[in-house]
Amino acid sequence: MSSAYGDMLGHPATAQLFAAPAVVRAMLRLERELVRAQAELGLVAADHAQTVAACCEDEPDHLQAQELVAQAAASGSLAIPVVNWLKARVRERDAAALVATHLGATSQDLIDTAMSLQGQQALALIDAQVQRVLRSILRLAQSHGSAPLLARTLMQPALPTVLEARLLNWALPLQRCREQLTLRGAQALTLQLAGPVGTGAAWGERGVALRKAVAHRLGLPLHAWAWQVQRDEVARLAAELGVLVGAMAKVAADVALMSQAEVGELQESTAPGRGGSSAMSHKRNPVGAMVALAALHRAPQRVAAVIGAMAHEHERALGPWQAEGAEWADLFVIAAGACAAMADALEHASVDPARMAHHLHVFMAGSAAQATHGAPRLEAGPDALQAQRAVCWAELARRLSA
Repeated sequence: MSSAYGDMLGHPATAQLFAAPAVVRAMLRLERELVRAQAELGLVAADHAQTVAACCEDEPDHLQAQELVAQAAASGSLAIPVVNWLKARVRERDAAALVATHLGATSQDLIDTAMSLQGQQALALIDAQVQRVLRSILRLAQSHGSAPLLARTLMQPALPTVLEARLLNWALPLQRCREQLTLRGAQALTLQLAGPVGTGAAWGERGVALRKAVAHRLGLPLHAWAWQVQRDEVARLAAELGVLVGAMAKVAADVALMSQAEVGELQESTAPGRGGSSAMSHKRNPVGAMVALAALHRAPQRVAAVIGAMAHEHERALGPWQAEGAEWADLFVIAAGACAAMADALEHASVDPARMAHHLHVFMAGSAAQATHGAPRLEAGPDALQAQRAVCWAELARRLSA
């Protein structure tokens, strides 16, 4: 649910994908392509299909869309007010075309397919932000990757390392998340078109051809069967979004620690009004890291809610399905907000190699004074490990440019 507190941590472009106008638009898009495909297959008259399709393109304005969504509380479905709106428009133009309106489809077809269409767009926005983060990490590695750095374990000084070793710990999980989200998105964000109980009975022998035609028109993959109560792929996608939020929060935690004034090894991007304080003008708060860390406090509950909604009773759920959609949409917005915040934070982030070297030498000097078997050696690691890091960076650069 949108609020000032949530909006501050979200991503406006992604939030708009799940706002009332976008929801209605996605449902009408399915209705339009459904009736056009039905006309091609001889299931409805061509002139009736043209009437219905034209009404689908005559989308309600923002206020009308909000009113339709408001009506859903009484109808129990986001789709029912939309279908009623569409039928009213068709009736005004040509009442005879009502026979071709929403023929054989059901509310779940509209809602699940709309979620797939919106999810595709949301994943594209998220991937763009993750790529921005990865390119910034790559830039830092290219400019300062070989700089010596004091590694820290259990929040305490450990041994010497180099900056690129830490940066790889940021980059590789994010790239794996990109790949997994692409896979999970293709499996979960598919066409839902199977009629009231998942059999597609109203379309007879043309049902299979119709589903293929509509999927092609919408640019959606096609499940082997109706997935009305098969929510495992939706849950897996939700889980992967949660993993992405966790991977981004790892980056945020390190950035926040490295940017502490007494550490000062790395600083987020600077811009007017970014990271200020209402009472302490000297402060420079890591606000990008803040948003990403806040996301990790919020996303797991959404993932758990989606998994908890998997028990869809019989052929359509009473409660779980409706809860799933609300939590799923929030999860996309939370994940996008975290990725965009860290992209902004790192796009012009600065590294201070002198501060890193200072902390390392202070630690080494203290260790030498206490050591009985010699101080830790300042090195970047064995040559083989350095070479392997170079391979990882080259592969990451290749995938980003693909």
